[in-house]
Amino acid sequence: MRPEEALARARERAAAARAAGGYEDPGGFTIEPRERIGTDQLMEWAVLEPDESIMHSTRRFGAPITWIKQRLVHVLRQYHGELTADQTRFNMHLLIHVAELEDRLARVEAERDALRVDADA
Repeated sequence: MRPEEALARARERAAAARAAGGYEDPGGFTIEPRERIGTDQLMEWAVLEPDESIMHSTRRFGAPITWIKQRLVHVLRQYHGELTADQTRFNMHLLIHVAELEDRLARVEAERDALRVDADA
């Protein structure tokens, strides 16, 4: 089956399921994030560390393609290193800025809450 045929068949099946009531809204069903990602995790993700050992091809004659890809990665190592360093630097500066804004917001909210307590007393 070709991708175009599979897409058409999937659309037909989805339309049939919709007509049969298979895609009804369960009424306010939402998926909430399990947990908020902390600054430490974001800092870890901000540092780009590409794993060159996973460079391979899954094609039928993938060994020569893998060899060529690995040689290209080796030849372009300095260029990619500079790119990832620039991107990591940007990510870290942006993350630090966001963390500073979060701290500032927490201070402002604490001051606001303190003023409300004083006003109520």
